[in-house]
Amino acid sequence: MTTPRGNETRERIVQAAAELFHLHGYYHTSVDAILQRAAVKKGNLYFHFRTKDEIGYAVVESFAAEFSRLFAATTTTQTTLREQIHAFFGAMEQYHTDNQFQGGCPFGNLALEMGNNHPGIAAHVDTVFRYFEGQIIRLVEAAKERHEVRREVDSEQLAQFILSTFEGATLITKVRKEITVFHNCRELLDALLITLHPTPQEMAA
Repeated sequence: MTTPRGNETRERIVQAAAELFHLHGYYHTSVDAILQRAAVKKGNLYFHFRTKDEIGYAVVESFAAEFSRLFAATTTTQTTLREQIHAFFGAMEQYHTDNQFQGGCPFGNLALEMGNNHPGIAAHVDTVFRYFEGQIIRLVEAAKERHEVRREVDSEQLAQFILSTFEGATLITKVRKEITVFHNCRELLDALLITLHPTPQEMAA
């Protein structure tokens, strides 16, 4: 049975690994580096994780929980789809600025690094992408009910476009170390959503 102290140790290991994976990548992070950053002994680490892969899965889950909370916090307090997407992108702009453009998107990083080399973690990351795609689909469907988006718009395609825009903007922001592209993508996505509004005639039909 894991004690509260044991849970705290596990969390320190996951947090240390998450920071290192985010900055240096999975393959360029050694178990010894994780131990040093977490300030735990090897026996403590292997009590919680049998392999580095298991740490990787835990890190993906930790990042997913963090970004899920941020997504929920920014989208459930807004009233329209445009406001929801604008708020989430705005929060991520602040996230990148606060972190001085280091790291980028942890999911995108892992997908690029491990897509062809580690099917297990790549599949874990894809589960996260599909989760967020599903959450955006939910927002789009709700927007259709509020007559903010035309009925014939494919919700899945729009959600994939929004997610892809976010990932692409995040990647370029990481490379250029400035927020202009991310901001421009947010503004153009907002303009696109305006074009998807139904006409008065469509709303009356």
